[in-house]
Amino acid sequence: MVRKGQGSEVVADFQAGIDRVRLENHALTSFDAVKAALKQVGADVTLSLGGETLVFRNLQLGALTRQDFFLPTDPAHPGMRLTFGDDFNAFSGSASGVGSTWKTTYKIGEQLRTLSSNKEAEYYSDASVGMNPFSIQGGVLDITAAPGSNPLGLAYNSGLITTAKSFAQQYGYFEVRAQLPAGQGFWPAFWLLPANGGWPPEIDIFEVLGNDPTTAYASFGSKTGGGATQTVRMLPDLSQGFHTFGLDWQADRLRWYVDGNQVAEAATPADMHQPMYMLLNLAVGDTGSWPGQYDASKPTAHMLIDHVKAWQHAAATPMLAAIAGPADAIRAGGSYTLQSDGKLDLYDLRKAWSAISLDAAGLSPHVTHLVQGSAFDDQVRAGAGTLNFLGGAGDDSFWFGSGASRVFGNAGDDLFILSKGRIAAGDQICDFQRDLPGATEHDMLRLEGFSAAAHLDLKGSTGAVQSYQVVDGAYVSPVIFIQTVGGGTLTTADYVFA
Repeated sequence: MVRKGQGSEVVADFQAGIDRVRLENHALTSFDAVKAALKQVGADVTLSLGGETLVFRNLQLGALTRQDFFLPTDPAHPGMRLTFGDDFNAFSGSASGVGSTWKTTYKIGEQLRTLSSNKEAEYYSDASVGMNPFSIQGGVLDITAAPGSNPLGLAYNSGLITTAKSFAQQYGYFEVRAQLPAGQGFWPAFWLLPANGGWPPEIDIFEVLGNDPTTAYASFGSKTGGGATQTVRMLPDLSQGFHTFGLDWQADRLRWYVDGNQVAEAATPADMHQPMYMLLNLAVGDTGSWPGQYDASKPTAHMLIDHVKAWQHAAATPMLAAIAGPADAIRAGGSYTLQSDGKLDLYDLRKAWSAISLDAAGLSPHVTHLVQGSAFDDQVRAGAGTLNFLGGAGDDSFWFGSGASRVFGNAGDDLFILSKGRIAAGDQICDFQRDLPGATEHDMLRLEGFSAAAHLDLKGSTGAVQSYQVVDGAYVSPVIFIQTVGGGTLTTADYVFA
């Protein structure tokens, strides 16, 4: 912890990606501000703190990321911490979303380029497939919708950006500052979808129809609570200048804002207690769509985005630093009870002195838990809630539960166990190491509780991501997403029925 007024300090053995710096009472409330204050000085990195300096010995500036800092609350949103921010000084996007801030295609495990169910006329393009709808000028992202050719033969090319692969959170405040287009058929939106890939629920922070840019629609859809749309009329012309749109998502209430003024409110449905990721897009309506068909006489539209940000309530992201050094009792073994506080919980066990064994059956099923494993052979059993796992260097074992899980085994020969009746829609293995010639690691998928006639079926493949289902007589499991290291589909050497 680095508190203002304590003077300059030196950190001798900071490990990027493992250790974290907590800044208290300093003015740096975003990672962009932190980056501007960082400087490489010889073999060290210095962080300027307004008259005080924090020195990281023997560290390279490029090794530091947003995850290495626990930032103070943002004075613009009292009691909240900035968890995501893009001011669009540059654009980081890709069709897969892997390694970039934004994914330019729809859905987590797929790369869809239109929503035909909405009767849309646009192809969500990017530089990898031809016409690039994204450009940056003066710290503003321009998403352009314009007529053009594309592989689907749709009338328009346009753009979509999502944080499906980079960021999701449960509850908090989500915000965009944007100037929206006017014109028949144009349909800009800012919305949230579940990080487990399911649908519904869905929260639409705004949808605007280009033929009436003085009206916005705030809505949500839910399996348990139905859905509702609240029409916000008599707004300023949203196509003339920039306006700020926000959503305050809490455990009990949803509140929508335009330019800082609350414009709508609803009770939070029971199925919205899970992490969700952000989407922004400029859709174009075709015949029979909600906004109506585009007007060919006004062919081009621009959605201008100044920034996208998200905040989290300061108390909603507790860090459990379970192992800090040799004085911790867990070094000697024993049993430990992890308490859920009803919000997003992070159990950081990366510095454990021995392997961890965690059974999540007693943890709250209404919140998301993230377990970061040790360097040893960890065993983690998920339960009814969402439990995500980041494995360490050992040969880890992860038992999927009835709640959806997103799992990275990382290094080692990892074992992933899926049991009949305990496979959830949206279960994901994100870095499966196949049995390849010359490979030093080989992960294994074990399928338990199935009959001798059961089989694993490949349902589809997009790049390195495949979707599978287990079929056992009349039983067909939910879709399981597996991303393989280096691509390629699973063979019988990669999974076993037990």
